[in-house]
Amino acid sequence: NEAVVSVKDTEGGQKILIHTVSVGMTKVVVTNENNESEVFRIFVKKPLLSTRFDVKKGNKVNIPLSSNATEIKVGNKKIISVEHLGDELVVTGLAKGTGYIYIGNSTDGKTIKYKIKVSIDRF
Repeated sequence: NEAVVSVKDTEGGQKILIHTVSVGMTKVVVTNENNESEVFRIFVKKPLLSTRFDVKKGNKVNIPLSSNATEIKVGNKKIISVEHLGDELVVTGLAKGTGYIYIGNSTDGKTIKYKIKVSIDRF
């Protein structure tokens, strides 16, 4: 049920990514090269979306995007850089501080605000 989760095959079938879309239940069937299948039941009870992420300077964090994301704005571009890759944003910590990402949604017209706190290693 693609209204509940989206499934993406990556790395030539070695890995799948499952992103939640909405509350509900669905099944994902995974079949290997020997035609052996396994069924996974997935229950999404509430949005699995954090609006705050912590990342160390120089590291990255991936934020899944809904297909309804229509507008992306970045605040504090000296703190974070954001690259839009398909159905996710790749956020890189550039300097110690706090950056923000605002994602507009075409379904309900609301904007989600993400707070990205960048820290540095202390020696």
